[in-house]
Amino acid sequence: ETQKFVDAAIKLAHEMGMSKTVKGHGAERHIVSQMRRVYGGLFEFDEQWAERIHQEGYKYDMKYRSRSEAKAAYVRVSNTRRSTKPQTQNAMKRVKQRFKKGPLKRTLDNEEEERKAKRERRLAAVEG
Repeated sequence: ETQKFVDAAIKLAHEMGMSKTVKGHGAERHIVSQMRRVYGGLFEFDEQWAERIHQEGYKYDMKYRSRSEAKAAYVRVSNTRRSTKPQTQNAMKRVKQRFKKGPLKRTLDNEEEERKAKRERRLAAVEG
């Protein structure tokens, strides 16, 4: 029944000469079926989210092709929310600050040896 209302609204907007937006496309083609398939419905349904999902759709389709459509949709939505959630972003920054990955000890030792050799060559050139 919801799909009938969505279709009627889209048809009316088209008859009025309105252009179709990303949100309109999502409502027309996806929202009702995804509300049925994904437990709890869609977490977020805005233009930015819909546009990003369409742009990355092929990549996601290939990555999750062995899963059911409902499970793949849930994974995609969860990953998107997790990556855009401010709390997650702040936690990732804290982890990066705490566990900075720098050069290996072997690299640092080699660089120190090169600096010592360079100093010795300079001193030899000045004295010589």
